[in-house]
Amino acid sequence: MPSIVNLVRLFFLLLYSTKECLAQFADENKMCRIPGSVGASWSQCLCIPVNGDSSLHILCSRLSSATIPLLPNEENSPRSSPPDIVAVSVTDSSLQFIQQDAFRHHNIQTLDFSKNHIQTVNVNAFRGLELSVISNLAFHRLRLIVLTLSNNRITEIEKMSLPRTLSFLDLRNNLLRQIPFLALKDVANLNSINLESNNISLLQSHPEVRFENEISLLLRNNKIKTLDGHSFRSFKRIKDLDISYNQIHLIEQDTFESISSLSSLDLSYNSIAYILHGTFKNFAKSLIRLNLEENVIHTLPDAFRDLRNLTYLNLNGNKLHNLDPEILQGFKKTLTELFIAYNHLKEIPYKAIGGMDNLLHLDLSKNRIQSLYNFSRGVFEGGYKSLMNLNLAGNQISSIDDSSVFEQMKNLVYLDLSYNNISHLEDRVFDKLMGLEKLFLQNNKLTKFPMAAASGLHKLRHLILDNNLIAQLPNYTLADLRYLEHLSLTGNQIKLITERMFDSSITRNLKTLNLANNKIVGISSKAFSDLNSLQQLILKNNQLKMIPADAFSNLINLHYLDLTGNQITAMLPLALNGLRSLDHLLLGSNRLESIDRDAIQGVSKLESLDISHNALHRFVCPYLGSIGSVVKLDVSHNEITQVDLSCLATSLEHLNLAHNDLQRTSRGMLQQVELLRWVSLRHNGILEIQKESFENCPALAYIDLSHNFIKRVWDGTFIAQKQISRLDLSHNMIELIDAKSFGENNVLELNLGKNGLTKVPIDSLKSIEASIAVLKLDKNKIRIVESSQLSGLHNLSSLILSHNEIDSIEDGAFEFLSSLKILDLSHNPVSSWSPTAFRDLSHSINTVNLADTGLFFVPRLSHRNILNLNVSWNKIYELTRRDMVPMTKLSSLDCSHNNMKTLDVEILEQLADLKHLNLSGNPLTHVNPDHLRALYQLESLWISNMPSLVRLPPASSFSQLTNLKEFRMYDLPIETEPFIFGDILRNLPPLRSLHIQVRDNVLKNQLHKGDMRLLRELHITGSNLSQLTSITPFRYTAPPIVNQHGTILQTIRLEGNPILCDCELKWVTPYITVSSKESNDFQRVFCDQFGLRSPSIFNFYTQQPILCDNDTVNSAIRLSLSFSFIIFILSILFVHGLHVQIAIIG
Repeated sequence: MPSIVNLVRLFFLLLYSTKECLAQFADENKMCRIPGSVGASWSQCLCIPVNGDSSLHILCSRLSSATIPLLPNEENSPRSSPPDIVAVSVTDSSLQFIQQDAFRHHNIQTLDFSKNHIQTVNVNAFRGLELSVISNLAFHRLRLIVLTLSNNRITEIEKMSLPRTLSFLDLRNNLLRQIPFLALKDVANLNSINLESNNISLLQSHPEVRFENEISLLLRNNKIKTLDGHSFRSFKRIKDLDISYNQIHLIEQDTFESISSLSSLDLSYNSIAYILHGTFKNFAKSLIRLNLEENVIHTLPDAFRDLRNLTYLNLNGNKLHNLDPEILQGFKKTLTELFIAYNHLKEIPYKAIGGMDNLLHLDLSKNRIQSLYNFSRGVFEGGYKSLMNLNLAGNQISSIDDSSVFEQMKNLVYLDLSYNNISHLEDRVFDKLMGLEKLFLQNNKLTKFPMAAASGLHKLRHLILDNNLIAQLPNYTLADLRYLEHLSLTGNQIKLITERMFDSSITRNLKTLNLANNKIVGISSKAFSDLNSLQQLILKNNQLKMIPADAFSNLINLHYLDLTGNQITAMLPLALNGLRSLDHLLLGSNRLESIDRDAIQGVSKLESLDISHNALHRFVCPYLGSIGSVVKLDVSHNEITQVDLSCLATSLEHLNLAHNDLQRTSRGMLQQVELLRWVSLRHNGILEIQKESFENCPALAYIDLSHNFIKRVWDGTFIAQKQISRLDLSHNMIELIDAKSFGENNVLELNLGKNGLTKVPIDSLKSIEASIAVLKLDKNKIRIVESSQLSGLHNLSSLILSHNEIDSIEDGAFEFLSSLKILDLSHNPVSSWSPTAFRDLSHSINTVNLADTGLFFVPRLSHRNILNLNVSWNKIYELTRRDMVPMTKLSSLDCSHNNMKTLDVEILEQLADLKHLNLSGNPLTHVNPDHLRALYQLESLWISNMPSLVRLPPASSFSQLTNLKEFRMYDLPIETEPFIFGDILRNLPPLRSLHIQVRDNVLKNQLHKGDMRLLRELHITGSNLSQLTSITPFRYTAPPIVNQHGTILQTIRLEGNPILCDCELKWVTPYITVSSKESNDFQRVFCDQFGLRSPSIFNFYTQQPILCDNDTVNSAIRLSLSFSFIIFILSILFVHGLHVQIAIIG
């Protein structure tokens, strides 16, 4: 047998060669040149040498054949010896069937057919790959051990169709409804089978099949609902069993009866409420890892009683109120990691965790724990001497009064107490944590720096105290934290920083100090001086009005200083003195009108200088003081009319002058700035670009002159640059571009959108016709497109002509654009389409946008590489098979807002790669199950605004959309049936975005039926919704967080609903405070009870105090949706850390 070392070596060699091939696919020397009659079938593939000998790896992408082309062998290559093929990869292609004896007469060791459309594998497909005779050097050619058939459409694998030598079989993302036991019957060496993301709903073992060897079985993301005694009867020993992300609600006691050994079991993200005693008994001693995250377990399962050697247990996201210590008794001594976050614990389960002598990591975050008193009681249960990581974040702890709480945790390295309500810490409460390195106390209610509590933490390196109520720091703040390296106090109420707070004699190791988002109005002279280890100092978003002398003096290792977002009007002499290592200085969003020439001393060079969003009227060299070199300079959003950069001529590479008051560019402004690579002058008042403006900047590669008032581009303006990767002249008033404006083929991307051009500027493009790759001419006044206008642009890959006045597309208009990939002609009043307008269109074309161009039919586009087609907002009456046959690789099709009454199923069957489909706005009458069956790869589907739709598919048919991420179905007539949107949701996979119409009068439990764990955006519409309910999105949390998982409510849209403004909506005030960018949403919603003079919700809740008590809260909030219930649903089903957008439109 070949050694495992050689197997692994060959596997990675082939993997490496595949990556190399893809990177060099255009290398003609590697193209297959196979002699004989079969050579033509492989001529577009690569033949890569393997192992340095005559062995070949054939690599194909986008092969159009439905079956495996005939491989060369002695029978079909009589005049020459056939090549020694050891690997075949056919990916991103059109394979549908693997035929009999496809690989006969070859010693192939690796096959990869991922991302095809394979539906059938013949019983004898892999016949001939067996070794019948072990001859000399037989092990030099390995038998097939790895087979990848992922991302296909396989529904069945016939008996004896797989090679017996397989060890690793990958069948991810197919349509299998069961484990293919008969096909695996004789595969004796199978070590791993991956069946993730199929359509398996029932696990039913086969009586003829029994796997004796240890195997890893991955069944993640299927539709399994129950596990019983027949589920795993064909297995004896399982190494890793992953059944996560299914719909399991029942595990019968004899489910694992046949399994004698199991190391890792993942049952997370199901609906399991209990597991009976004895369920795990057969592998009680072998099970090491158990994951039950995100289920509905209320009490510890009795099945735990049998476990003896468990080291990892994850119970996050369940409904546990307590932990029964007896149930955990069997593995207390072996457990090293225990996760019980996102549950309902109200106290420390000290009896359950006490005595876990080897526990290293304990996560009790996001529960309802109010006190840590029980931790000290747990000492009598065996203590926590081994514990290194303890997470208690997101609970309801108000104080820690017992100084003995942590005294037994001498090995603790990481402690997280953030997101609680802690207002008091007992003195020396952390005194025994001699090894603690990281302490997190952010988002609590501490009113003073915990100096006494933290004393004795001699190894502490990180201390985070963000978002508390600390108003003052004591002198010698870090006296007992001499080794602290990172301190963050952002979001407190600190007003003053004095020179004794961070005394350099004590604060010797501090590297990062974050004081952002406080109320600091003053900094004493030498407040931070001589902190020799300090590398980063952040003071942004405070209320500083000036920088005193020597405030930051002699910070010899400071690299980063951020003073953004203050009210600084002046920087006194020596304000920044002796910062010899400073690389980044941020002074943006202040009120500086000028900078004293002596303010910055002892700083010779900067990597970046940001003075944006100030009130500078000019920028001149004296402002820079001692600085002689700046690589990146940002002075955007000022009022600058004059610029002098002469002192930075030898260093400046990046210059942002956007949003100022410059009226012209001149030669002197950028004189001798030879290293400049990037410049933005957008949003000024520039009327003219003098042609010498950029002649001294040969390295300029990015130039942005958009949003000005330029009317003409003069000869020679951009002639001096070696290569301009992007030149943006959009949003001006350009009517004329001189013929010699550009250099010799020195522009790659040119944006001329939103100007006054009446035709394609042929003459001015002549000099760059061989280099220009992207040309944007949208929103001009161009009326006609002819091939003569575009001749010579052989390198053009993207042409944007949308929103012009084009009324005619001539014959072969784009025939000379041989490299074109993206063509956008949308939103033009085309009245004359030549039938052969797209004749000789580039074979590289992949995106065509013809939206709103007056089409009555899909134009002839005979190109198999088109991936994205938009023909929306036209007058098309049907999509014909003839139209779509050449576009079988389409990934995105938008045919919305046309006149289509029917949709041929066979057309969709041809579009097997389709991921995005928009059918909205058509007079379609029926969408049937066959339509959905053909759309198995779809990721987004829009079915809305269809006034003639009378028939939808049964809800069960939507289960075929296994990859769907975005779903839009609304504005459908009342006659459309069947329409039970809850049942539709139940059959869909976890969505990211949902816009759904509700016909009911009230929203009850319809959303409960769907899997909302991954939802980011939710829109609900429905004219029948009329329930009077309350809106309370932040019942248990502070805005903008809506639940204990950390879901952030990013957007709320309530317009069109009759809202009664009272105390029920008092949450609007704090929500606006923390989400100021969303204030516009509340400006558009009005209080209904005040009639014609109704104020907006924004004004009502921000311009007057709202006095509320329990007696005055009105529960009858008139709203066309039970919105509080939606928030409740989100709080249960969303995983943590998401940003949610919600729209409720009346």
